[in-house]
Amino acid sequence: MSRFIVYEMRDNLLLILTSLIFTTALSTQGPKFKCELNYKHSTEGVYTVYDITNGIMHVASFVGDPTFMIYRTNKSDSLKIHCNESKQITNVAISSYELLYGFVIRNLIEFKVQGSGVNFNRQKFDNNTVNLFNTTSLSNLKYNITSLGKNCDETGKITVSLQQKNISSNYTQMNILFNFQAYSSEGRLMNQPRYAYRGNNSVIGIVIKDYQYHLTNTSNPASRLALELDFIRNDKSQLFYSSVSNIDDEYTPAVFLQNTLSLRQGGYYYWKPIAYVAQDRTVETSMMATYLNGTYTNSTVKLNTTGFYHYLQGNINASLERAFMLFGTDGDSTLNADYVYFRMELGLGTPPTDSISLPLIIAIGVGFGLPVLGLLLGVVGMCFFMAYKCCFRKSTRNARYVMIN
Repeated sequence: MSRFIVYEMRDNLLLILTSLIFTTALSTQGPKFKCELNYKHSTEGVYTVYDITNGIMHVASFVGDPTFMIYRTNKSDSLKIHCNESKQITNVAISSYELLYGFVIRNLIEFKVQGSGVNFNRQKFDNNTVNLFNTTSLSNLKYNITSLGKNCDETGKITVSLQQKNISSNYTQMNILFNFQAYSSEGRLMNQPRYAYRGNNSVIGIVIKDYQYHLTNTSNPASRLALELDFIRNDKSQLFYSSVSNIDDEYTPAVFLQNTLSLRQGGYYYWKPIAYVAQDRTVETSMMATYLNGTYTNSTVKLNTTGFYHYLQGNINASLERAFMLFGTDGDSTLNADYVYFRMELGLGTPPTDSISLPLIIAIGVGFGLPVLGLLLGVVGMCFFMAYKCCFRKSTRNARYVMIN
């Protein structure tokens, strides 16, 4: 009887351990994502990642102006998109959304500053400030997929890279590439700038290649490039801009700022003020990326050249804030580069923060610790010396005098 009880206890213990291991394995898989890719056409379209657990939908649209969005919906909602034979969206069914926001990339601008000492933080980006030579519209381009990754069962990661080759507009030629990534797990990108990713954000990379510059010649300084952006959301309040200093340089060397545009309802746009002029992204191949706020409109906006318009069937009560992202600084040796890379992040909740790295803590400890330690040792040594000197004088003073015959 006792042996039977022991065997039964052993079997129950094994069953409990097995269930615990299985439960732990399930709990570490993270939230389940539903990936829906490339509706109705293989070379252009709409890409979505739907977080079933949290009701968050990440959307990248390349129908019309390149558009990147986040919806927060009910968990039971789903997105259905129908296209016609002309590869255009004809109907979008989404039952409801609590929050919708994103940004549209309108134009690529080549410009040169008129005069010297122009502070873009105080002056508007217009013809009175700069010489706008060429504006290239990014609407109605035909993008080709260069890579398409899908791994929803494990990490929920989806990666879509699309490229438009040989863009020709107003004597301008270039190639442009967009990279859209969304995840259900947490981690950090491997290449610079090493943004942190979570299940509530998507990362967008923009590459401009082989741009034909026109404002630069032997007698004039180099021209610069800028992106014209529209930040759009159904939240009627204005965006809150913040630039937070960061002393950590482990993930993005030589960059000590994190810029954020925040929504009152909890969404955010996030970027670091840096761009790169080569695929080998290092400090030597980096240049500044300057955010310049434009105009704000609190009204109903019909965005008939974007995915917003198609998704919401023609109308959206939105706040629109036009802005510019300027690359490089005047006199920078990295201007007129054949390759420009910039990365942004679109997310829900609070943006990620870079914690202080261990090498930096050690460097700070050595830099400040050794002098402080030396000072403390000097003070302690001085105290011992003064105490010894005081005691020596006291003992000498109290010594009995003996006459020598």
